[in-house]
Amino acid sequence: MANTEALALVRKLDDALARGDLEALRAQVAAGVEWAVPGRHPLAGTKCGPEEVAAYHRLLTKKGVRVETVALDAVDAGTVVRLQRATGTAPDGVALDSMELLVYRIEGGKVARVEAFIGDQHPVDLFYWAAFRLKRVSGCLAD
Repeated sequence: MANTEALALVRKLDDALARGDLEALRAQVAAGVEWAVPGRHPLAGTKCGPEEVAAYHRLLTKKGVRVETVALDAVDAGTVVRLQRATGTAPDGVALDSMELLVYRIEGGKVARVEAFIGDQHPVDLFYWAAFRLKRVSGCLAD
């Protein structure tokens, strides 16, 4: 796969995610895709497989998180880097304005792994805690 093909693959994946098109997402990612999200918030952790990746992005869209590509480049045929700005506002007014670097690993013509690096993690964690409240667990603690 050439650098231009790697870039085209990532663009197709981004377009599929923006449209919420699960079938197009499946066509762009490996069956064992991993999407690593850093932080100490409810959505942090590694999403495994196309279904978890799609569910993660549906949650972001539902809460109004918007992503704008600042720069996109192929390091080589197996690695694409994307600089993006993520913005949004939680229901209680907590704002998200984050510069993020995503590294896409491509194997066998599909996206196999995405790892996100956040410019300033603390405000991102605050936003996601405000936007995604955990449900209460009643009676789970003993005296």
